[in-house]
Amino acid sequence: MAIEDADTLIARERALIADLNIDRPAWRFQRGRRGGTISYASFTYALSMPDAPVALAMLRAYAEKAGLLDTEKWSVSAMPSWAGATDLQRFATISSANIELFYVWFESRTGEVADWGIRLPADVAEGVPAGSESSLGHADNGDVSFHGETLNQLLDVLDELDARGALAATYERRQGPRRRDWHNPYLGALLGTSSDPVNHDEEPESPEDIEFERRYIQRLTRYRLHQAPLRDAALKRYGAQCMYCGLEVPEILEAAHIIPDSEGGAASTENIRVLCANHHIAFDAKLIILVDGELAPAPGAPEVPPLPAGEAAV
Repeated sequence: MAIEDADTLIARERALIADLNIDRPAWRFQRGRRGGTISYASFTYALSMPDAPVALAMLRAYAEKAGLLDTEKWSVSAMPSWAGATDLQRFATISSANIELFYVWFESRTGEVADWGIRLPADVAEGVPAGSESSLGHADNGDVSFHGETLNQLLDVLDELDARGALAATYERRQGPRRRDWHNPYLGALLGTSSDPVNHDEEPESPEDIEFERRYIQRLTRYRLHQAPLRDAALKRYGAQCMYCGLEVPEILEAAHIIPDSEGGAASTENIRVLCANHHIAFDAKLIILVDGELAPAPGAPEVPPLPAGEAAV
């Protein structure tokens, strides 16, 4: 699977953070006092870091290349507390069972990404050269680690490791039960996913609250990573107007799937009709249907304004 260029990936993560309406005040590093690495407070604090879009792009690129997204046998921490000096801290760590797979460090004072690391079993890493600007290291358990500083360096290394099957082999060997005491469900929902933003004043507490928040993050992430680019492509193909009523207000035009994602609908403009927000809802509710490829009111359905040009309400 091809990965897009670094600037595009970072811009997409920045837009996603904005969509989530995460408060991003002037950066000031604070150790701990957020309810642990699994809390919603740790998730929002991580996303408030100045270089959070870069860190998220790194985490997502690794997760996609390593084949984690369709499984639940991995965990991701959010701002885990780190003993020792505070000049460098972990933004997040992806692990499986009790073994680290990938991690991102940041500089505490500036909130800028300082380093990333990938760990592989020594036999899997054998013969895999480091990238031109990345370096090799060794962990206490004998693992080989690849290190770098930038997203471009990471993308180069991921391409090399993926081509040699090293990422998939490592995950297959080390996958184990998800660590609920370590896994941040909100960051996991954001990374594990290929309504209007809301403000959150309190930490979700009940299992129902946590599940609602997790699903909300999934929906928003899916829109940003999948629906938004598809909408842009549909607007270029069909034009910036509702294909039912002709309304030419791009800000409220949406990509309506003929066959829904949930039913295996293709992520292509062939499976899309551009509709205004009102008629998108009506189409999903089957008040508007396709007849010989053309949008038309369903038999007996009430009229949904605005009406197509040239038609008057009866």
